[in-house]
Amino acid sequence: MRPAAAFSTASPLFERIILGQGSDRLRNPEVEEKPEAPVPQVDYDYVKKLVSRDDCNVVDVREPHEVQADGRIPMTVNIPLDQVKEAFSLAPSQLNARYGLDLKSRTDEVVFHCRSGVRSEKACVMARNAGYKNVKNYKGSMLDWSAKTSINP
Repeated sequence: MRPAAAFSTASPLFERIILGQGSDRLRNPEVEEKPEAPVPQVDYDYVKKLVSRDDCNVVDVREPHEVQADGRIPMTVNIPLDQVKEAFSLAPSQLNARYGLDLKSRTDEVVFHCRSGVRSEKACVMARNAGYKNVKNYKGSMLDWSAKTSINP
């Protein structure tokens, strides 16, 4: 009987077969949530122009109770952060049907916002990891929006 081949857990073979995509994912599960490149940031003026169009895709990743209590940016769709990964794993047509977005492909622009811009940046990374290529973060998010409009959270 031939002895089984031994291999090190640090070998590329082990990483490909056992771990799938590299040992960093085993040591640090947050690695898959890190962006490959910085997420593009947009400001109030950019979002204000964007939401004046019928075909905008602006996603609010706050919880529904936050949207109800603090108001919303017009023309936005609420997809709470804990649902973003699953939602953006759907084909654009399914995402549109379920959430009311106007995406024709994974290359269409999607701008994410939350209260301050932290959760929305995480959402950008999740959408990018799901294959969406043109995601942007409204860095100031609702705090910035409400400071420049009549909505006060």
